[in-house]
Amino acid sequence: ATVTYSYYFSYKFKLNCNTESEPSDVTVNLSYSGEFDAPKIAAEHTGIAELGVTGLESATEEFLLNGLFKRTGSFENKELVQSANSTVEITLKDVAIDKATHQILSGTGTFVLTGNVPSKGNFNYTGNITFLGSDGAELTVKGDKFTANLKSSEVSKKN
Repeated sequence: ATVTYSYYFSYKFKLNCNTESEPSDVTVNLSYSGEFDAPKIAAEHTGIAELGVTGLESATEEFLLNGLFKRTGSFENKELVQSANSTVEITLKDVAIDKATHQILSGTGTFVLTGNVPSKGNFNYTGNITFLGSDGAELTVKGDKFTANLKSSEVSKKN
């Protein structure tokens, strides 16, 4: 019973400084891919992330994050002859982070989740994220609103 796997990861950082040679912003680009193959299961995935952080100067009280994350993957159960796949895309816009507490203060995002699961069929979820500060966020999925505590991971549906 042979098990094989491979994984690839690549990243690039670019730090920019202001006229006083103080860091002002950084961009990060990364990509990855991997696969796993065993007698009973197999899986593969690929992904990218593009992130930008501004506000690195010591005089500013907040970081500002903008970015994109994409991941595509599949899974195969060889014994049941079933496979599933999914794609995730998350975009963050103007996410403000307090430098002293590292707490998210505000910002927005969008997400798209798509895929297929045997016996359940295709799925497609799109939504919006609003960061509320105080470890809170609001998610809107197919018209339903949810509140999330980013610290405890608790999620509840809003009435």
